[in-house]
Amino acid sequence: MESRFELTPILDRIASEHVAPAGGSAAAAVGAIGASLAEMAAIHTLQSGETDHEAQLAAANRSLNADRSLLAGLMDADARVVESAFGSFSSELDVRRRKQLVGVPLAIAEVCLDVLSESKDLVSIATRSVTQDLRTAITLVTAAVKASLETAEHNLDLLEGPAGDRLADRVGDAAEWATVLTDSSQGSGK
Repeated sequence: MESRFELTPILDRIASEHVAPAGGSAAAAVGAIGASLAEMAAIHTLQSGETDHEAQLAAANRSLNADRSLLAGLMDADARVVESAFGSFSSELDVRRRKQLVGVPLAIAEVCLDVLSESKDLVSIATRSVTQDLRTAITLVTAAVKASLETAEHNLDLLEGPAGDRLADRVGDAAEWATVLTDSSQGSGK
């Protein structure tokens, strides 16, 4: 049976001998799927006519759509950075590429944190028929945040000096925000 959806090519590419796409791209893809689910929940709630939160839902829909597009772009950016860093026989990484190996997964985490916050806010106003989709979105995006932050933290070892310190501070800030959002989102699934 032929699939109606074209996810197989990216999955085949990840599960190949190529160095990219890899973990960061996969996290961005999962985050984008979570954003899509939350976006769908906002759309269906708006269409239901069962809400007094039209403006909030419309704003969430726009934000989630933008975040989904950003994550798709970051998926590609991560694959390009990983390919340029590890796809050649060169063992020397320049400073720009080292920064990108931290900055791109960090950007993925930051966008996913926006999606997580938006999704969490939607749970209390969404129609009952889509609340499980929102919970799934929250679960997926939480995993994408965690994976992206772990990658960024791991790659911090590649940097020294002020640039590394600035990125380490951003990683720390994102990790704190993630803790706050994930702790509070655990209660939103009631």
